Amino acid sequence: MAAKPKYNKDYHDDWAWSLAAMGATNEEIASAMGVAKRTIIRWGQEHESFGRALAEGKGVSDAKVIRSL
Repeated sequence: MAAKPKYNKDYHDDWAWSLAAMGATNEEIASAMGVAKRTIIRWGQEHESFGRALAEGKGVSDAKVIRSL
């Protein structure tokens, strides 16, 4: 059984925000970070700052799409 990936607030939050702001899905974020999609979802639930980073980044991406319409 593989070791559980370790979450690092200083590293993963900024990276998640950046990827989400560029329009990456949870699956694409997971792939970039070398973890499973379930891990991204779990980190978002267990670590408030990570969940907030994902939500805010996706908000930026959504705003870009809306402006382009």
